[in-house]
Amino acid sequence: MGKTPSMAHQVICAVDSCFKEGMDKHSLKASGDKKPHMIFGYQHKMNIQETGIDLGKYCKEKFGTKLLSDIKHEHIQDWLDSKAATCTKATISQYRSRIIKLEETVKNKYKNANFNWKSKDIKQPESYKHDDKIRTKAFEKKDYEKLMDHINDPKNKVHTQATKAIFISYNYGIRVGGADNIKAGDIDMKNMKFVVTEKGGRKRTLDIKPQHKKDFEKLIEGKKEKDYVIDIKKDSIIKGVRRLIVAAGLGEKYPGHSGGIHSMRKAFATRLFHELIENCKSERDALDIVSKILGHGKRRDKMLIDSYVYKEAKKKS
Repeated sequence: MGKTPSMAHQVICAVDSCFKEGMDKHSLKASGDKKPHMIFGYQHKMNIQETGIDLGKYCKEKFGTKLLSDIKHEHIQDWLDSKAATCTKATISQYRSRIIKLEETVKNKYKNANFNWKSKDIKQPESYKHDDKIRTKAFEKKDYEKLMDHINDPKNKVHTQATKAIFISYNYGIRVGGADNIKAGDIDMKNMKFVVTEKGGRKRTLDIKPQHKKDFEKLIEGKKEKDYVIDIKKDSIIKGVRRLIVAAGLGEKYPGHSGGIHSMRKAFATRLFHELIENCKSERDALDIVSKILGHGKRRDKMLIDSYVYKEAKKKS
């Protein structure tokens, strides 16, 4: 008999089998083709796998479970309850959502196994930790300038590809998964526009700001139309940006991977929101515009305020 796969291995295989990168989930929903087990975003896939591995480790240590099928509803509730002391309300909510998705993936992968976690019935515990709403800080303007000073100092050895991602995300709010997809041919210097392809293959056209004309010319310098502007992929960008932030002395203020490239996107969202309010836009209209530019749909007010926009941080980012 072959060796029984670990729960971590089971989780990775189940989630990988349901990962459909490049497919547009919105089109799928519109067509009525419901596939609750499918995962479309790379980061979402990684988050679900990490959560599933953590759940498996907890259940093995506390309840002696060896297979995902051994995990019971009450085990998952106990695991989620254990997060209350160290996680915010928003983080606990995300854990619960990931477990619901994980159950769909394992049921789809291991059809003959008896999975009945009843994860949708899992109750979210109250968090004992202060929830400041936004888990990742928006990168403040003074810190961005400090980071740029470090990058532009000839004495420092910097990751040139990561600096491109920082520039694009901080000034245009592009996801790291969109920045690494921009090709030289997507940048139209004549009309001062560029196209970014993001989640599900969706494309957005953005205006190049006049003050960034030389920056974009430099991005495509010496490149053919099909060449990527950033020569490394998502994981390497995230690691490279993190190293730059730490090297610039900002690692403690922006800790972990969450304090990296995504904080640039949040800074852009916050800055744009306040600019719109100052130009006499209502809060609802301002949030709709920010949502559209970030690549989300309209009427996502709560999501934007909870995850992106520091309403009180008018002058910081």
